[in-house]
Amino acid sequence: MRFRSISTRIFLCYLLAICLSTLVAGVSFYSLVRRYIEREAGLALAREAALFAQSLARGSRREYWLPRELSSPMIFLFGGRPIESHYVVTDNHGSVVSATSPEDFPIGSRLDEVLPAGPESGQLGDRPITRYGRDIVAGLAAIPGSPESPGMVVVYTRRSVLQALNMVFGKYLIQGFGIGALVAAGFTVYLTSRIVHPLSVLRDKVRELGRLNFDVALDLRRNDEIGELAMAFDDMARRLSEHEEAMRRFLHNTSHELKTPLMSIRGYAEGIRDGVFEGDEVDFALDVITAECRRLETQVDQLLYLGRLESPSERYEFVPLTLKNVVEGIVASLKGWTEKQGVTVDVAIPPDLTVVADRDKLGCLFRNLLGNAVRHATRRILVSARDNITAGFTEIEVRDDGPGFSPEDLPNVFKPFYRGRDGEAGLGLAIVKAIAEGHGGWAVAENAAGGGAIVRIGLSANPGTRPGSRPSPGGDGPNSCRGNVAY
Repeated sequence: MRFRSISTRIFLCYLLAICLSTLVAGVSFYSLVRRYIEREAGLALAREAALFAQSLARGSRREYWLPRELSSPMIFLFGGRPIESHYVVTDNHGSVVSATSPEDFPIGSRLDEVLPAGPESGQLGDRPITRYGRDIVAGLAAIPGSPESPGMVVVYTRRSVLQALNMVFGKYLIQGFGIGALVAAGFTVYLTSRIVHPLSVLRDKVRELGRLNFDVALDLRRNDEIGELAMAFDDMARRLSEHEEAMRRFLHNTSHELKTPLMSIRGYAEGIRDGVFEGDEVDFALDVITAECRRLETQVDQLLYLGRLESPSERYEFVPLTLKNVVEGIVASLKGWTEKQGVTVDVAIPPDLTVVADRDKLGCLFRNLLGNAVRHATRRILVSARDNITAGFTEIEVRDDGPGFSPEDLPNVFKPFYRGRDGEAGLGLAIVKAIAEGHGGWAVAENAAGGGAIVRIGLSANPGTRPGSRPSPGGDGPNSCRGNVAY
């Protein structure tokens, strides 16, 4: 593994965490074991002191009452191991009269001077107690009997003896933690591979995307963040593939749409140059060339405008607008064309319905939407709208009484230059959808139950919160829709 690789870093982080946790747990556990051994040893020594005191009280071993040095330490079992201990006998005044180790408790010395009472000592009475000195742990028990009897028995052991026992437990502790650390390290390697392997696969797939190979899929079925990342990657690859296909289709359709008027212009221009047309035919050819140039200009304007709408940097100036006034203004501008087509446009929008929108772009939306409806309607178009307060949208519906959309055309009507069953192609509905989405909304198309087509538009009640929205001076700048409606 390379040191800079994420797998090495994860492994080292895990290993460091395991070592630190093991160290903290080991030190804490070792300290607890040490205190536990001392406490249990003190209790065991106190019991031994009580037994020895009772044996002195029952017998006539008065030699222990006289000042003398005793040379036989006691042996008792603690934790299954023999522990060497020493004992001391004191008189009623607390002076040492007998001891197995006079260097620790000199004959005639005061017990409290050699083994002072501490907070863990308690009060000596009928029950044995323990005391913890700097170098010893002791158990104390009073000798029952007459007032002339010695005062108490002290049985003690040195801390160094308990330390040896503590080291045995420490050895086992180190071995246990060592085995645990090895197991944890192996588990860490396994976890690291589980984390890093999908990332390695993702790296290879990203390189494939860089080579414009969008037919890639991670297909990692995991219920964690890496699984979510894999799903997001697969979704991105699918969208890129769809976008590439759409761009390929768009370029093909665009080249076809632009090539058609150019071929017509070229044909009539060459005919005039070669003298093929004479008299009124020349004027007709010039009229065709002029009309095709206008058509070509309209298509180029539409392409540029759609490109601006789909750009993340496109600016919107959101202001409150009375929706009915906007729609009626667009209908009035199309009156000459609708009368020529024999189509009536009815507007059924509440007069007080207000939307927050960009004035120019909303007008462009209705120009293209109504323009598409007029081309396909038989006699009537109905424009209606309502506020959906719960969803936070204003829903607009444009319905015509034409033949409607064919089933194969319905999923593609908002695609640029999509050519339907009637052979027509354009950018009108693609512009409608782009403007609706720029307002934080949506656009859908469907067929009416009684015949005809329906296009529904949703405009967000608060489009200014959409990502990338920002104010604009408006006017006839790059946002203008003038000339972008193909009738």
